[in-house]
Amino acid sequence: MVPGKGPVFPNPLASQEMVDALKKPDLATDYEAYFNAIHKTRVTLAGRAPLFGFAGGPLTLFAYMVEGEGSKTFGKTKKWLFQNPDSAHFVLNMLADVVSEFLLG
Repeated sequence: MVPGKGPVFPNPLASQEMVDALKKPDLATDYEAYFNAIHKTRVTLAGRAPLFGFAGGPLTLFAYMVEGEGSKTFGKTKKWLFQNPDSAHFVLNMLADVVSEFLLG
């Protein structure tokens, strides 16, 4: 997160090789600290207040991954979707799986 700018990906997706190098995280180990923090927060709240979570949707995350930052036109994302539908489908499915698993966790 960059103050005043929002999320920024320093190395946006720019090639099929970069897509091929993506690795689906093992949430049980790679995100254990996040889940522990969420659990501790829920225990501390003890039902006195709700704990809301948030996760970006797959298309939003994909757009940030391709654009590198927010965009008003999403030109790079649209180009990728039309020119590389198979790799876009692969990344979007991976993101949907990871976001779903994360929210369930």
